[in-house]
Amino acid sequence: MKNTSHLTLSLFFLLGTLNLMASPSSVLIIGGGPTGLGAAIEARKAGADVTLVEKRATYTRQNALFLHPLALGLFEKWNAPIFLMKDLEFKGASRGFVLIKDLEASLARQANEIGIQRIEGEFIDFVEGSHKAIIQTTDGNKLLPYDLLVGADGAHSQVRKKLGIDFHSLGESLGGLSVIPAINPEKEITVEIKPHPEVFVKKVTIPSSTLFFIQNQPGRSLKTINQSEMIQFVSEAGWQEEAMKMEKEGLFHIENVPVHLQRAATFSDSAKSVILLGDAASSASFYQGTGANFCFKTIQLAAELFRSLPQEDAYDRFNHDMEIEVTELINISLPLF
Repeated sequence: MKNTSHLTLSLFFLLGTLNLMASPSSVLIIGGGPTGLGAAIEARKAGADVTLVEKRATYTRQNALFLHPLALGLFEKWNAPIFLMKDLEFKGASRGFVLIKDLEASLARQANEIGIQRIEGEFIDFVEGSHKAIIQTTDGNKLLPYDLLVGADGAHSQVRKKLGIDFHSLGESLGGLSVIPAINPEKEITVEIKPHPEVFVKKVTIPSSTLFFIQNQPGRSLKTINQSEMIQFVSEAGWQEEAMKMEKEGLFHIENVPVHLQRAATFSDSAKSVILLGDAASSASFYQGTGANFCFKTIQLAAELFRSLPQEDAYDRFNHDMEIEVTELINISLPLF
């Protein structure tokens, strides 16, 4: 019995040691948008010391996001309430509606509460021959060591560029968003699309507002999409009453948004212990509303990587799973380009 108990105890400590080894001890996140913040929270909950680098001092982006059940489930798992998010339904499924600045601020608050260190600065380069990154701050350059670095620094990712990973363009466009007051007592999301000869026009109604997403059609010269043109496009698509509201009661407009369909050639560099997430890996049309939800899918894949390192094939499996998600994102958006 004594020998059996001793063996059981030894196995217990061995398994505990292996569990501690199963995630990197220090994770450096480059980019403090939804992708970077979510990845930082997952890494911290996996037991890592996490440092997040973000060049913005405050969150100000007005983009409106519709979040799918996957994202809502992650917020619950993280114990991260998203302030000012509206809970809606679309075809019987839950959706969250929130401005990106409110989403970022809420996740940043949770990240701070669980002990994630935040540095205001910008990634410059890797230190050759070591797992260190050069970060430019107002106090000068800092060298930050890491076991794993996560590049979540957007479609123009400096991390990706310094790794020398190609970013393939599959098309480009211009888009716009306009928001006007509306009344929808059913508390459900409704979506309508009407034909227009030059642009895609989609009307999305929620209880408090009506949103128009507009993007150039493929194969045509790029038309500017500012407020006056959005009013014209909406009117020509047959929504004259809404067009008048846009002119007189518009809540806000986002004009001439550059939209790119593109993807990285690969999504990690095992030699430098780096992975790419979110828009740094692939970006697509905001007209379909898939971008934000894609970023939360990639966060889940990062969480699996945190748990599987240092297994030899961890990066290969991450790349394989990312390839599946990126291909789906590209296929959804390709007809718009």
